[in-house]
Amino acid sequence: ATATTTSPATQHFETWLFKTELSVGFEKFLKHRNFGRDDGDSLSCRERKPDPTVKCLECTRVVFGGVYGSIGVVVPAYPAEPLAAGCLARSRQVEADFDDDDNFDGNPTREVAMCSSHRGKFVEEDVLA
Repeated sequence: ATATTTSPATQHFETWLFKTELSVGFEKFLKHRNFGRDDGDSLSCRERKPDPTVKCLECTRVVFGGVYGSIGVVVPAYPAEPLAAGCLARSRQVEADFDDDDNFDGNPTREVAMCSSHRGKFVEEDVLA
């Protein structure tokens, strides 16, 4: 998915990789980042074949369900993961016993990993020059 945020003179973009079957985690990630609140925000997605050579600038996980609730929390992967394939392999369902916990929301805790592979910005002056 490529997310773009625009201002009058600058467009910022990011490319995030995630497993299609775990897109619910990416949706929660976008909510945490308030994506879509600005009129200039846009999103496009495409499928691609796994590529073991894609580098990961930032490996992030959304942890949700169980004691984390339906929206969850966003946490960086530790230790850092240099390749997208390794980052995406960190997605998992957490087996935990919450019998004594009143905060448990009844859903299993899931960790969905995603990798930022590209970031940048286009400045209008650069485009016109």
